[in-house]
Amino acid sequence: MIRSMGWSTCICLYTLILSSLSPTTAFISSGIQDARRNKCKGRCESSLVFTNLAKDVQSKHGFEERNSQIRNILQDNKYDERWKEIRVEDLPLVAEVFIAGSSEIGIIKSFKTSKAIQNASIDEIGDKIISPLVEVLVVQPNVDYTAQEIVKDNMHVVDVGQITSILPLPSQKDITKYASFLSQELDQAITFLQEEVPVNYSENLMQSLYERNTRQSTKNSSSTQLTKKQINKLASTLGNTEYSNHLQNLLKKVGKMMLPNGKTRLLDSVDVAKSLFADKLLTKDQSKLRIMLAASKILAADVELGGRFKRSACLLVSTDLMSIDDPEIKSISILNGGWIAVDESVKVGAEARKFAERSLSMIDEKNKSQKKVVTSADERIMYRLECLAMGEELGTSNDSKDLELDVREALTALQEEHSPEGAHNALLKIGKWSVQQLDGVNDKRQSMEKMFSPWPADVLECATSLQNIERQRMQALTAKCIENKNKENLVEGRVDLTNLSAVCIDAKRASFRDDALGLRQRASTRRRVKKGSKWELLIHIADVSDLYVSEPVPKLSTDLSILRKTAEHRGESRYDLRMPLHLMPPVALDALALNSKRPFEKSQSKFVNRCVTLWVYLDSKTGRVLDAGLERTLVKNTIALSFEEATQILEFPSSESLSTSQSQMKMLLSLLEQYLQTWKEYRLQNNTAAQNRERKLQAKELVSRATGANSRDDGARGSFQLSRGHRVVDNALDLHGVVLGQLLRKEKAPIPRVSGNNKNSGGRLGSGPLRRFIDGMIQRQALAVLCGYGGKPMTWKECSEVNKAATKSVNNIKNLKSSKKSALVNRNSNDIAKKRKALRALASHFASSNRTAQGNVISALSTGNNNEVVLPGIGLVVRCRGVQGTLKSGLKVKVRVVELDADKGKIDVELDTPKVEK
Repeated sequence: MIRSMGWSTCICLYTLILSSLSPTTAFISSGIQDARRNKCKGRCESSLVFTNLAKDVQSKHGFEERNSQIRNILQDNKYDERWKEIRVEDLPLVAEVFIAGSSEIGIIKSFKTSKAIQNASIDEIGDKIISPLVEVLVVQPNVDYTAQEIVKDNMHVVDVGQITSILPLPSQKDITKYASFLSQELDQAITFLQEEVPVNYSENLMQSLYERNTRQSTKNSSSTQLTKKQINKLASTLGNTEYSNHLQNLLKKVGKMMLPNGKTRLLDSVDVAKSLFADKLLTKDQSKLRIMLAASKILAADVELGGRFKRSACLLVSTDLMSIDDPEIKSISILNGGWIAVDESVKVGAEARKFAERSLSMIDEKNKSQKKVVTSADERIMYRLECLAMGEELGTSNDSKDLELDVREALTALQEEHSPEGAHNALLKIGKWSVQQLDGVNDKRQSMEKMFSPWPADVLECATSLQNIERQRMQALTAKCIENKNKENLVEGRVDLTNLSAVCIDAKRASFRDDALGLRQRASTRRRVKKGSKWELLIHIADVSDLYVSEPVPKLSTDLSILRKTAEHRGESRYDLRMPLHLMPPVALDALALNSKRPFEKSQSKFVNRCVTLWVYLDSKTGRVLDAGLERTLVKNTIALSFEEATQILEFPSSESLSTSQSQMKMLLSLLEQYLQTWKEYRLQNNTAAQNRERKLQAKELVSRATGANSRDDGARGSFQLSRGHRVVDNALDLHGVVLGQLLRKEKAPIPRVSGNNKNSGGRLGSGPLRRFIDGMIQRQALAVLCGYGGKPMTWKECSEVNKAATKSVNNIKNLKSSKKSALVNRNSNDIAKKRKALRALASHFASSNRTAQGNVISALSTGNNNEVVLPGIGLVVRCRGVQGTLKSGLKVKVRVVELDADKGKIDVELDTPKVEK
């Protein structure tokens, strides 16, 4: 056959033979180049040269040697874990393919060489790398692929770089039947994700896998990888420029994919499928194929929605041709690809941009209603924007660089300034906040006055419906309580306590009251209490269970789940902003809050309050808890007192000059104070957590006084007070948390908690349902376990999910950069002018004594926050150098002034002595 061919044809076939012998690339050896330069004079000589050269390249000194070299290089450096050789007879195979900007499931039908390679001469091919083309049939859910038109429309030719990963799934030779079967399985996999996978499970799963992946990368970051010099040295041993360049690129890319221990950094559908198996989301009806397809869809959706992972495509290692007579591909060798975790800075930037794109695209132009937030990054960015828009102060410099990177990127993508005004406009633009026109606005005004509400329109609508429902329910309950002459009878399953007084002690600026205190004589309850106790303490908490119960409330015509989701997403209220950022719309909070009246005045509202009441009997001498329980109750309008008013009543010298109602109020408060203080002393003697907390509270009050920030009674802007009125409420809510926890643990029931609040920490439990989402869920669990109301109690797993959701929401809304502020912090005001004034006063004090500021030793008080100390007299909090660890809260120390620049508002101090002043 060779003798019948021309010389150019023989050389061309000879080139193909040499190409087929290379597992890494197809190129022409130096022997071929020599053959081209030889001038053979006869066909026999040509045939002889051809045969000898073919034998030479097939020897261990030709392509086989180079095949062995590249494999040895990958093995020696532990880079061969994802090595995969795909032969033509192995096809078809299922793969993840990147087409038109999205990840699809496809079936690899065949490999092809380009027409340029097929028609090229030896001189044109030279030492070029042969990159194969891949013919892929894209599989869509629920499609019949037996029709040729469907197959034709979904057939694509791609290069190896568009193949993300080869899936370890069985194949069938009949590609149309296989595609139809795969299409049905894909449809079932999508149904499985929609119906059987819990809400937000995929998001939490991918975040967990990202954190695991990044931890592995960080743990092995110090291990050595191939350096650029080592890579160049290995590539130079191959003796071919094109081949050396190919090996260099291969080693650089695979080095980023692998850890030094030979394990991969890549994540693929197998890893996600293993997590699905581990979490027991599977049944016997779900095939391995279906789960693998579901895992692939979870990965694809996460990459599209978030910024945690990016594609790391398959890497071509070698192409093996059939023979010199057939230029078709025999097999290819690849390093299987997947998805690789990106750096945190890249991640947050991508998440911010995707948040902006998604938020704008999801707006319903008809009612400007923001649809469901789909990722945890979206939630975090949304909350941070809300805090910024409500006036959160990030530092003394007011520089936009104090904002988190994702917030800045989101504002940039939304074409808004990096400022509170920009955040305000962004929230309106994406529909998270709504705009309402005020009635009676003068038409002659050039611009209409608008009222902005930090809530979507659908949430406001639901809140208004709740307000109307609650008003009607309270009217009906009030009428029934009036008819209920015998207070021992239940009213709609609730204990009628409307004949007893209840006092609500809160801050002056409190808008929504959710707790109240009262007393009831033991004789009226007919309870048998060991060792006896005359009074039963009553701690009333506003009943918000309708929002959180697992079973729908029959009498409610409105679905309140949207308010529950709103509370879950926000986590807790924030009152340290220019304007408060509430847990739910004020309309809803007002409907759920306790109705109250000012002391000694007639009530304007005769509505009763629905409460969840904890009753407790305390030993009046020792303070021990004798008995306790939980009831659903009805309480009349509470008497609203500020902390200052309650303190004044308690400190009033004599009850003789008081009116009857005033004397009754003083007696009620005095009894509450007496019983609660006795219990507090008992707890301090027997609980370490309570002792630590008490020390922190006292130190916090000292710091607040030293900074001059104790003028407010609500704890805002660094203020803190421990008046007698504060003590009564603080002790009562501590008692509520301790006793409620004991009752639930006695029933062996799990308790939802935010991270950091465990049973030993002595934290509050279920006492602030209008301020904290977790307290609403605790109330639901308490009612289900102790009162049999609202459906089945939550399981340990359900409580764990609630804990994660609450902790995530709380972390989202907090100021994430609070630990990175300037060394100078003024807790009383962020006005730099006031700081300069305070520092000038200190400098003047030194000057009056003919002393310079530097080197002077002054007294300071530790705040208990890392190395911060407060300078009494000028009310400034500064960072102190030379502190090992954290100074105890309230510790009096001496500090030495290192630098003082009043004009710049800067002061640096260092610890002079850690001794405590007596």
